[in-house]
Amino acid sequence: MTYRPHALLSFGGRMFTTEVWACNLRIGLGDPQTSAVSLESIDTWTRENVVDVATDVATWFEDGDALISAAARLDYVKLNAIDGNGRYFSQADTVQVEYGAADAPQGGTTAGDPQQSAVVSLLTDATRGRGSRGRFYPPTGQLTVDGASGRVSATLTERMAGAALDLLNNLANEPGVDLSSPRVIVASDLGQPGPARSVTSVAVGNVIDVQRRRRNALPEAYSSAGPVTIV
Repeated sequence: MTYRPHALLSFGGRMFTTEVWACNLRIGLGDPQTSAVSLESIDTWTRENVVDVATDVATWFEDGDALISAAARLDYVKLNAIDGNGRYFSQADTVQVEYGAADAPQGGTTAGDPQQSAVVSLLTDATRGRGSRGRFYPPTGQLTVDGASGRVSATLTERMAGAALDLLNNLANEPGVDLSSPRVIVASDLGQPGPARSVTSVAVGNVIDVQRRRRNALPEAYSSAGPVTIV
């Protein structure tokens, strides 16, 4: 059970005052099904391009169409080569860009609820099976749900999908001559190695998803009432 060589793009930051958010995308160099790019070459590519990739992520994060929560902040962008076992290829250091509190990219104008997000689905040319679809949960906050249907309007989901597509296109077009042909992929470790496919389109559904697993979840306080009157 191993992965094909690729790079892992991780980005995240603060949500409200104590919670954090994080998203991951996988990036392949060349056709992920046939690429013979070595881990050493991928590691070199991450070091040469991490600043440009961080700029692409920050541009998406600050794009009004991405509908990012006003309570969210982008604190870091990591870009690291991943070996067959799913671990960082370099054990010596982490390839990353970190933002200070004063210059960290900020979200939009509405905070929204911390546990709810519109999911960005990553589609490939395969309709089913391993490595056919992926997804990530942006820290969205500017979502208005229709009181009758309980769904988000197509206007908002189309804006989110367009912003996500711009992000993927920018990640596939780093400055200079892209001899490495980077692209966002969906990869699985179920195989020797598992399948990996290029993402060909994105989709955003109109039903809000609830994230039940959250990092640094908000500490909960309770309001009590009692005693219960028993007759």
